[in-house]
Amino acid sequence: MDDVYDKVYIGSGPINVIDAYLHSERGDKVALIDAGGQIGGAWVAIPVGEYGNLEIGCHIWSYNKKVYRFLTSFLDLDMVNMRPQPYILKGNRKMIYDHKSLYLTPKYILKQVFYGDFKAAGNFLLRRHPAARMPIIPRAYRYPKGGAREFQDKLKSLIGDSKVTVKLNTKAVELNYTDDNWEIIDKDGIILRSKNVVLTATSNIERITYDNKLLELNHSYITYSHFHLIVSGDLLKPISYIRVLNNSHIHRISDITNQLSQSRKNETVLLVGVFDKTISEWGSDEQIAEKILAFLVEKGYLAKSNELVNFQKNRFPTAYINGQQHQLINNLDPSIELISTTDLVYGFYTQLKKWKSKNLLDQNSKKDISPAFGQ
Repeated sequence: MDDVYDKVYIGSGPINVIDAYLHSERGDKVALIDAGGQIGGAWVAIPVGEYGNLEIGCHIWSYNKKVYRFLTSFLDLDMVNMRPQPYILKGNRKMIYDHKSLYLTPKYILKQVFYGDFKAAGNFLLRRHPAARMPIIPRAYRYPKGGAREFQDKLKSLIGDSKVTVKLNTKAVELNYTDDNWEIIDKDGIILRSKNVVLTATSNIERITYDNKLLELNHSYITYSHFHLIVSGDLLKPISYIRVLNNSHIHRISDITNQLSQSRKNETVLLVGVFDKTISEWGSDEQIAEKILAFLVEKGYLAKSNELVNFQKNRFPTAYINGQQHQLINNLDPSIELISTTDLVYGFYTQLKKWKSKNLLDQNSKKDISPAFGQ
């Protein structure tokens, strides 16, 4: 317990893993702590019967070419274009997913002008945030061919080849700043000491004590529930990712058949996100799976002849630190930082700037990242 780390990360999401690796390569003594049994945060895979490890939830990566290049080059990810284009489904009407920026960008700018925050509006207007886009022609959204499983495997390989200490199944609940160091505390007492601490918005920290002042953190809790459905035959209409609106039970659908380790004939694997609070109204898990199948038939994605071969339900509880407390934490001291990772690509976009400014990404790195900053 006498050892003091240079940097400790609460949570092992992709941004924390890569940041930990880069600081370790620089010579820092670094540790990752995670309450779960796997690294990757929300980007983990779980066994689904005889079908192998498949991603736990429906995901999509926002569009940013620089981040795509970085992740492809740095992690050697097999990134593929999502086909067909991901889209939003409202009733029977479809909107290309990328076109939502045509609505959200001016809406955000007008909102900031209305509240008098002309600096934020100007920065957005000058496209200093990756979400500030007005794409008439939708861009090609990209995603790892093997889904979260491939992404997680690359992160495991990266961290396994490093000097980063990893502590899984370790739930830190409190941070206490004393004698110029942070004490990371679980329910049984101090587990690590560090000069610096990095949190994410989904860290489970309950209390932070700094300068004899106690900050009690407020969390909102969301449980993400998904069904893996294996159905006979092929889809009538191809799907990559669908965001479903105005449905009280279903909110996301992905075709993840190409994520199977071994191809299987005449079967389709669908991942469907459902609202945890309302699905109990549908009955048992088997009844819910059948009703999801009926929805897909009604919308023309499946034929009545497509039968439900197998299904599996999983639940992923997540705690979010109250957004108003993010700035409070970041203003405590330079030695503690809370980073936003809710949108993975935008989070990486911000981190790329930090890594470059700190010279953590250069030609001498073990990983060739130069294409990330090319044209």
